[in-house]
Amino acid sequence: MQLQVLALKWVQGSIARFGGDTNRVTIFGESAGGMSVSLHLVSPLSKGLFHRAIMQSGAASTPFYCGKVSKTAQLELFAKHINCTLGPNHVECVRGKTTEEILRVQSGLTLPHYAGTQDIVAPTVDGHFLPDLPETLYETGQFHPDVDVITGFTSNEGALFALEMSPELVKDGMEQDTFKSFINGGFVYGREKSKTLEELIFLEYTNHEEPNNKTAVRQLMMDSASHSYFVAPALLEANALAKVKTQSRYSSRPLFVHFSNMNLSGWLQVNYDIGATVGIHFHIDLSYSCFSKSGSLSLFIDVYFYHVVTHLDNSVLTTLMK
Repeated sequence: MQLQVLALKWVQGSIARFGGDTNRVTIFGESAGGMSVSLHLVSPLSKGLFHRAIMQSGAASTPFYCGKVSKTAQLELFAKHINCTLGPNHVECVRGKTTEEILRVQSGLTLPHYAGTQDIVAPTVDGHFLPDLPETLYETGQFHPDVDVITGFTSNEGALFALEMSPELVKDGMEQDTFKSFINGGFVYGREKSKTLEELIFLEYTNHEEPNNKTAVRQLMMDSASHSYFVAPALLEANALAKVKTQSRYSSRPLFVHFSNMNLSGWLQVNYDIGATVGIHFHIDLSYSCFSKSGSLSLFIDVYFYHVVTHLDNSVLTTLMK
């Protein structure tokens, strides 16, 4: 994240030479990139370096990332894979490894190999770049109030976590026991885990009329992940950003929240639509069937974001959405 801050500072110092306007810098991110944008909105190190922000399918308030490190489970896993013991010589040992070794080990520290909070492969509260939990900073108004924001998510973000499961567990639906194992195991639904909360989550995401409907169970599992990791964090931040503290009074500000709902690939539905947002209509090899149908969507989104960045005009947005 601090490298991104340096990049933004470079933009401020150099973009005018390329015909850019240092007072009209927009940052955009999807998934982890969306979380990055969300973090820049609350980091004191990023203040004044950008003026508009677009976050898609990613918010720093998700409980999966950006927390306060209190457990060493992921660090212990990293130490084991990199063949370094924890202790006073751990850092020196890791510094003796090659970049290739570290990158190879890193892939084994996230899904599906490790399902807990991402404490060493993602930003955490450090008191410097990130002074506190993102949700706390947003809820207490400690964000950059002069930045215009678009945020959004798709209809089936949680499909990402179903894809990380063994195919035989999800292909033809899902058993209730599999869903329970997901909730009680790797599902990070909050900063703290609780058996009572896990029981309530399972109760909430149960089809009580047809509890053994495997198709419904699979969808409810994806819904639970969508809501926890994407929807709730995005709405929390949107609600906070919609109020700007000006002269001790809160006044409403323009904030655009977009919800994408498409059915492009069977039960997976949308999942990650990154191809539709970074110019898939210019891509020659449309080997991804779910993207081959979305060329016009890609063009629409590119034009949509262009108008937002250059105008932020309500009438333009309304026309584009018709």
